[in-house]
Amino acid sequence: MDTLWEKYGKFVIPFSMKTGWDEVLRALGYDLKGFLDSLDAMHYFIDHIVYPMNLRGPSFRCVLQDDGSLLLHYYSSRTGFPGIVKGIVHEVSQRIFGIEVEMTIEKRRQEHISSIVKEHIIFSITEVFPSRFFFASRQLRAFKMCKTD
Repeated sequence: MDTLWEKYGKFVIPFSMKTGWDEVLRALGYDLKGFLDSLDAMHYFIDHIVYPMNLRGPSFRCVLQDDGSLLLHYYSSRTGFPGIVKGIVHEVSQRIFGIEVEMTIEKRRQEHISSIVKEHIIFSITEVFPSRFFFASRQLRAFKMCKTD
């Protein structure tokens, strides 16, 4: 079933780009980490402003690792959708940032928060052929740390 959801995730990005969301998707981040860090805001915008239904979209936290890979924490009250996340990340990486990534699930668990059960999946994301786009967050941070007044 994950393969079917992954194909759907890969379909969503080109469809969205063809139907007027191209500029919004491209504006979400300078690099892949920045894009992933902006997903909560995009889901809020869609769920509360574009199609106001007061849904609770998924939540994402992205952590840059010392080796340059990313850990993507995905939280959702709906279970069974890691394939969509993988498909979307693959398509965004290729279409917007011109990079190819590999994604693996490092951990998967359910967390109880109040009366809500959330699925928490941690993806490891590595770039197949390292480029400036994937590592832009690290370089910017290093530049800011080295900058002197």
